[in-house]
Amino acid sequence: AVLGWSEKELYSKPFVSFVHPDDISSTMGEIERLSKGAITVGFKNRWLCKDGSVRYLDWSATPDPETGELFAVAYDLTELNSTQEKLEQLSLNYRGQLEAIDRSAATVEFDMEGNITHTNENFRDLLGYSEKELQHRHHSTLLEASYANSAEYGKFWEQLRNGKFVAGEFKRVSRSGETVWINGSYNPVLDASGKPYKVIKIAYDITDQKRVEKLLAESDSLKSAILDNNNFSIISTDTEGTIKSFNRTAERQLGYKAEELIDKQSPAVIHDIDEVIARTEALNQDLKNKIEPGFATFVAKCVETDQPDENEWTYVRKDGSRYPVSLSVSSLKNENGEIFGFLGIGHDISDKKKAEQQILEYSQNLEDINKELDQFAYIVSHDLKAPLRGISTLATFIAEDYADKLDDDGKEQIDLLLGRVSRMNNLIAGILDYSRIGRAKQEKEPVDFGSMLKNVVDLIVPDTFQVTMADSFPTIHIERVLIEQIFQNLISNAVKYNDKEEGKGEIRIDCQEDKRSWTFSVSDNGPGIDKQYFEKVFKIFQTLNPRDTIESTGIGLSLVKKTIDIWGGRIWVESEPGNGCTFRFTIPKEGRSA
Repeated sequence: AVLGWSEKELYSKPFVSFVHPDDISSTMGEIERLSKGAITVGFKNRWLCKDGSVRYLDWSATPDPETGELFAVAYDLTELNSTQEKLEQLSLNYRGQLEAIDRSAATVEFDMEGNITHTNENFRDLLGYSEKELQHRHHSTLLEASYANSAEYGKFWEQLRNGKFVAGEFKRVSRSGETVWINGSYNPVLDASGKPYKVIKIAYDITDQKRVEKLLAESDSLKSAILDNNNFSIISTDTEGTIKSFNRTAERQLGYKAEELIDKQSPAVIHDIDEVIARTEALNQDLKNKIEPGFATFVAKCVETDQPDENEWTYVRKDGSRYPVSLSVSSLKNENGEIFGFLGIGHDISDKKKAEQQILEYSQNLEDINKELDQFAYIVSHDLKAPLRGISTLATFIAEDYADKLDDDGKEQIDLLLGRVSRMNNLIAGILDYSRIGRAKQEKEPVDFGSMLKNVVDLIVPDTFQVTMADSFPTIHIERVLIEQIFQNLISNAVKYNDKEEGKGEIRIDCQEDKRSWTFSVSDNGPGIDKQYFEKVFKIFQTLNPRDTIESTGIGLSLVKKTIDIWGGRIWVESEPGNGCTFRFTIPKEGRSA
């Protein structure tokens, strides 16, 4: 019954035919022992069943010395062997798992009082202790003091002593005092009575993971702060135009709560529909793919150009009021470069628009004032010059008609009167020129300074002066009349105030260049200027000599300085009394390349 063969089948063949081929040799050896009178106890071999399976049998046999027959009894060990093999396999697997855990995880064993009884190398490396330092050390010394002395820590050990498994993330302190995060479990080991007698802890280092989580949390906090604590309304949508985010500034400026619009509305709800229609018509003249008024109007340009699209729009608040914004729309792409949404960043430009309007009004008012000033200056000039012309004419008639009746003193007074009239005429003309600087727009043109200076020198400087000029001068994009006026004033002063005898006067005109500007200079060998007058010479109506000694309006250098100031340059004088003087001025290069 055990083997499945019938009695007839068993008797029909030698018994070794039913023994497992690998066990025949040992079986025959045992038969030989029995034939010699030995007794067999606990001999095990395998037998073949009729269904092809194998049974393990445990034999006890005794020979009959009179007949030579064998009396044998077998016990079927098949099920017992199968269970034992399973147990051995389980044990093998368990040992393999323990070895794998020991290689990859940090493990430590405690007694039920919390004292360390065993640690593996990973655990020691994790906390920086040696095996000797950890032996019999209490678990609480690896914790932060606040937790080690807390009621929560007491409950932790109460669970373990009750045989309950504890798992989670734990914070520990290394030998160097640094915080170490671990993810693991505390596993009570039970004795035969079901009472825990030790705890095995299996843990993995997650310190780096915790650092990353902290950085991500800080990053999220930073992003939230950036999104919500600025003066820009930031709105994102999906590709269909449904609003997906709506920051606090947008809530504050537009009057909507985020939950009113997110997943419910398109940005079109905050736009002027007439403006959208007009902008769509303008876009369709440039776009390859025509669009209909709506969400596509806001994103079509950035989709086609793959660049942020910035325009001024009118936002409509929930209460219907409106305000202008500068809106930048850009596409949002995933790691594959596919667009998954759009981002609109709007900046309230109400103050800018008000400022632009004020500037426009100011410019218009300034233009009107300038026109009035020009008209006033012309009228004043005409009204002042008219009586001067009369005085000049009358004085000339007197000098001519009464030449034989005027003594030398009378003639001197007539000449003095005509000189004062001429000075007054020049003064009025100078004031008129001064008032027009910066107001009367003059066109810029390329000016060859070398050629221009030669003409000015030929016009102003007597042949008795020695004039030296730099080897080369630049060509500059500049207002020709103004630059000629500057050099005429500087060169004429160098001639007018020169105190050297005839043929000894000297003038030098020079130019230096750097990355930012040109520096021009006009030098002479005249009487020079005391340092205390370096600023005064540029003041309007200021002269260093009595006007009756050297004719001057006191306006020339003030005209020069005002012009150079408007250009963004500067002018200064270098001099010592008795050693001549040098006037230097700069012209910035920006916007003046010829």
